[in-house]
Amino acid sequence: MKSIHKILCKSLFSSRRLYLLLLPLVGIGAWYSYEYSKVANQAQDGGQLSFAIYHSIFQSIIVLCIIIPSFLVIIEFINVNLDKCEVLLKYKNIRKWWADKNWGICLFSLIYIVIINAIVIAVIIFSGHGSQLNVNFLRYMFLGGLFQFLGFLILGNIYSIALLQIQHPSAGFFIAYAVIVLLDIIRDVSESLLTFDFVTLEEYMFLMSNKVNLWHGLWLLLIFMLLYQLGLSISRGKDIYWGER
Repeated sequence: MKSIHKILCKSLFSSRRLYLLLLPLVGIGAWYSYEYSKVANQAQDGGQLSFAIYHSIFQSIIVLCIIIPSFLVIIEFINVNLDKCEVLLKYKNIRKWWADKNWGICLFSLIYIVIINAIVIAVIIFSGHGSQLNVNFLRYMFLGGLFQFLGFLILGNIYSIALLQIQHPSAGFFIAYAVIVLLDIIRDVSESLLTFDFVTLEEYMFLMSNKVNLWHGLWLLLIFMLLYQLGLSISRGKDIYWGER
C-alpha cells in the first residue's frame, strides 16, 4: 500500500480548503504588519516588540475563533482517508491503523505549527522589526511550538475518539471544540469564585500564562499518552473489519 501519509499530505495540499482556512490568519498577519510598522523599532528594548507581535497574533480570541477551529477542520482529512472501507481492509490489525492515524495527526500538527509561526515571523519582518528576531525570542517560539504540538496532539486524539464513539462526521470537531470551551468556563468560574488559577489548554499552547514551563509539557505529554491508549482501547472494541486485533 502506498504510504498513507503521502496520500494525506497530497490530499491536504491539493485541497482549496487549507488555503481558505489560512486566509483569515494571513489577513490578520497583514493587518498587524501594517499596525506594527508604525511602531518605532527600539533596539534597546531587548526584543520585547517581537513578543508583543507574537501575543497579538496568538491572542485568545484569534486562537479560539480561527486557529483551533481551522486545525480541527484540517485533521478531517486524516479521518476521511483512514476511515474508508478500502483503506481499513488493507490493515492487518487495529494497532497499526490507530498508530497511522496518530502519525497523521503528528504530521498535520507540525505542518500547521510551521505555517502559523511563519506568519508571526513574517509579520515581524514585514513590519520592519526583523532585528527583533533574537535568540531569546526564537527560543521562546520553539517552546511555544512544543506546547502547540502537544496541544494539537491532544485535540486530534479527542477528535478521533469522539468520531469512533459517535460516528458522525461533525462529532469530532464539535466535541474537541467543546472541550476547549468547557476548560475556559472552568477557568472563569475557578478564578471568579475560588480565586484559583486555572491554565487552559490554549493558554499552555500559546504561552498566554506566565506560569507555563517545561514541567507542564510533561503533563500534556501524559494526557496525550492516556488519550492514545484510550483511543486504541475503544478501537479494539469496534467491529471494523479486523479479524486480528
